[in-house]
Amino acid sequence: MTPAAHGRLVLLLTVLAALALPREAAAKWTRLSTGHVVFVGDVPERSLQAMARRLEQFLAVAARAFGDEAAAPPVPTVVIVFQHARSFAPFMPTYQGRTVAVDGFFAPSEDANYVAVNADRERAAYATIFHEYTHFLVRNALGDVPVWVNEGLAALYQTVEPVDGGKAVVFGLPVADDLRVLQSSSILPMAQLIGVARRSEEHTSELQSPYVISY
Repeated sequence: MTPAAHGRLVLLLTVLAALALPREAAAKWTRLSTGHVVFVGDVPERSLQAMARRLEQFLAVAARAFGDEAAAPPVPTVVIVFQHARSFAPFMPTYQGRTVAVDGFFAPSEDANYVAVNADRERAAYATIFHEYTHFLVRNALGDVPVWVNEGLAALYQTVEPVDGGKAVVFGLPVADDLRVLQSSSILPMAQLIGVARRSEEHTSELQSPYVISY
C-alpha cells in the first residue's frame, strides 16, 4: 500500500471510530450491515439501503464472472458514504502530492476493503468503485495479468446498471466519456498498448490524454 493510500485509510478509520462515540455525538451517522459489507454514512438509512442493493448486484455479476471465492474475499468490505463533496474532500486520494477530486474510490488492505463514496455523485461514484473493485477481483481470480486486460475488464464491469426495477442488470453499454475519447484522442498503436506497464506514464499520469487503439 502506498503512503498516500495508507493516509487515506487512517482518515477513514477515524470516521469509523466516531461511530463508537455516544449516540448524541454521532447522531448524524447511520450504520447498515449486509453480509460481509458494512455501510456507514452521514446520509439517511434509505440511501445506504439503495447503495447496498447496488453493490450486492455488482458482486452477484462478479461472482458469475470471476467465481464465488474471488467475489467474496475473506476480509470485510467497509463502505463509507459522504453526503457531499465538502465532507468527502478530506478523504480523497492524493497523486504526486496533490488531492485528486474523485467521486469514489476503493482501497484494499490485509484487514478490510474500504470504499468511499460521494452520495451527491452517486452514478459516477459507482463507476469508479466498480472499476477499482474489478481490479481487486482480477488480482484475486487471475493474478498478474497485462495492463490492457486488467483495464479492459475494469472498464467493462464498471458499467453494471440495474434494470427492470432492480430485478436484473446490464453492463457493457457505451459510456459517453469513452465515446468522446474515441472521437478526439491520440492513437496508440496496438503494439504499444500491449506493452504498457503498471506505473508507466501512459498508465498513471492523470495529465496524460486517453489513447485510442489503432489496428
